[in-house]
Amino acid sequence: GRLGRWWSRKAQESEQETLIDTIRNYRPAGMVWANCWHATGPDEVPLWKMYQAAGKQVAVRSSVGKLRTAMDAGSDLAVSVDYVRYLEPAELRGLSEPIDRALTKAQALAYEREVRAIVTRAAGNTERCLGRGVCVPVSVASLIEEVAISPAAEEWIRDLAGRVLRSYGLNAVGLAGSDGPRLAL
Repeated sequence: GRLGRWWSRKAQESEQETLIDTIRNYRPAGMVWANCWHATGPDEVPLWKMYQAAGKQVAVRSSVGKLRTAMDAGSDLAVSVDYVRYLEPAELRGLSEPIDRALTKAQALAYEREVRAIVTRAAGNTERCLGRGVCVPVSVASLIEEVAISPAAEEWIRDLAGRVLRSYGLNAVGLAGSDGPRLAL
């Protein structure tokens, strides 16, 4: 199991480095930025185990349609949302366009079932460089279906998540995992 996790982590790190290099080396640098999501059902204990180990105990649940609707890049940026394709290493080497690279990963990472929101310059716009990141206005109320709390999270995290939702006027957003049985992950 440890060897498999190590191999998976190394494949993911390599993919990230390749993607970053491709985007940085593309002629008009900084044209593409990605926001990554995981496409899964609500009962993903293996995913919680992986993120729990990294200290991540809260997740936002939405849908691809809501993500597309909620993101408004304005007139100088374009946003598209799509599922990541998982390819063999030989196929990956043939990809040179940054958007193609941003929407593909190694087949070894297919368990991630990733969805990405890709932000690019709108057609004809060459003035704004995205650099290390870009702010894209998002309608949070229309994006979030519910906030999921890890089954192993401590009670204070559940309470804090509820208070944050209320303080931002998101009373209609459900808080999943606050009433169910607690799991030891």
